[in-house]
Amino acid sequence: MPRTLKCAAVLMGLFVLSTAHAIFIGGFPGLTELIDTADAIVILRTERCLSGYRTTPPYYKEYECTIYQSLKGDIPKFSLDNLRVKLKLFDPETAFKTPFAHGADHLMFLSKKITEEGEVEYYSLCMKGAYVPLSPLGNEKMPEGDTLEEKVRNVIKGAIKYENQQHEKKQAFLEKMLGGKYVGMKRYKKQAAREAKVLLPLSPRNDLKELSEQKEINFDEYDAKQLVQMVAYFHRHHKHSKAVQAGEAALKRISSHDEQDAMIRYYMAKSYEALQDGFRAKSKYHQILTMHSEYCRNIEIAYRLAELNSSIILNRTEPDTEKAVKWHRYVIEHYEHPNIVYYEVLKSHMGLGILLWDQSDYDAAVKHFEAIYKVDPAFAAPSPYKHFENDRDYSDHIEWLQDRMKGIKKKSREKLVNICIRLDTEESVKQLEKLKEKFNDDVEIINMADAKISELKQR
Repeated sequence: MPRTLKCAAVLMGLFVLSTAHAIFIGGFPGLTELIDTADAIVILRTERCLSGYRTTPPYYKEYECTIYQSLKGDIPKFSLDNLRVKLKLFDPETAFKTPFAHGADHLMFLSKKITEEGEVEYYSLCMKGAYVPLSPLGNEKMPEGDTLEEKVRNVIKGAIKYENQQHEKKQAFLEKMLGGKYVGMKRYKKQAAREAKVLLPLSPRNDLKELSEQKEINFDEYDAKQLVQMVAYFHRHHKHSKAVQAGEAALKRISSHDEQDAMIRYYMAKSYEALQDGFRAKSKYHQILTMHSEYCRNIEIAYRLAELNSSIILNRTEPDTEKAVKWHRYVIEHYEHPNIVYYEVLKSHMGLGILLWDQSDYDAAVKHFEAIYKVDPAFAAPSPYKHFENDRDYSDHIEWLQDRMKGIKKKSREKLVNICIRLDTEESVKQLEKLKEKFNDDVEIINMADAKISELKQR
């Protein structure tokens, strides 16, 4: 079928009327045909609206956009020479309101048109599926896939995952408004309580203490429950080689589907770290995330993987920035909630911001530093794996967390100021002045920025 006939057939799907105009909205034609129909497919961020509600064609608005990725067509992606482009966008899902908020990321299917003056303009296709809201994280990297359709499918899969997470967060907040608790975390708390029940009897165990002092232990003589306790006990008492040996014996007796399998691998990984064996530590951590996606300690485990891939901390460990970024994002995407704040999430925002800064991706790095800056320590929550025997222990831990969060918030202010410093002095001063304008009610940031400007001008 000719391309023009395809478009005509699609546009017969649905239309919306206004008092003055009619705009036809096509039904979803299928992903393959949607890709084929589009002249350009891009991942973008809307920066600001440049036009009123109704322009030509009706219901379109002109936006200034940053192009993260150009999957199809000749619209160039973000670069120093091409900071932003102007596009005419329209959301066929909600025709009477615009979803294109400042700073929002989208997957857009666009059509190319030539004006009477001979200028090229791009419009979002007026059919279902031509606009997909995306997560604000990770769009700086080209999506995986060997073909265009594979790339588009992977982007949409990521959008589905993000949308589900946002729905869960919204549900959690609404439950809190009604006096309820976040149901999604209940499974972690129950699991942490069961784990604590296994480990609680360890402290006064003289038999384990005596066992830990033996040079050789025949682990085949012990059952699974005893071995699980040995792994944790030996790790906690710095008998790390014995902890690893007990762990290997325990894994042979326990099903990989048993939640204690995750606990064993966790203490083995911690002991491998203590033994300076970064390769095996990362391997065990990764096994847990792959085999036990609902384990209560996964927030800590993902953060440790990010840290172990960030620099040479242990023997047999090489920096892998791509993996470090991946695991920091895992922490943020899986554990960032509107009504509770985990310290690991803030640390991952900081770590990811620094990694992106090292790659000169300043805008993306600033997003993560600002995420820390906006946090209210009053919403501090213990990590999912924490278990408390009484209210006093809980209160002390919350107080400790809030102090740590105040410290990392202070550090985020320093990062927001320091990231403004570029190779060019004039550009650095310009960025610092913009920062002062943005945070005009924060005396600490203004004072730090003024000090930097004074220092730069004296060079």
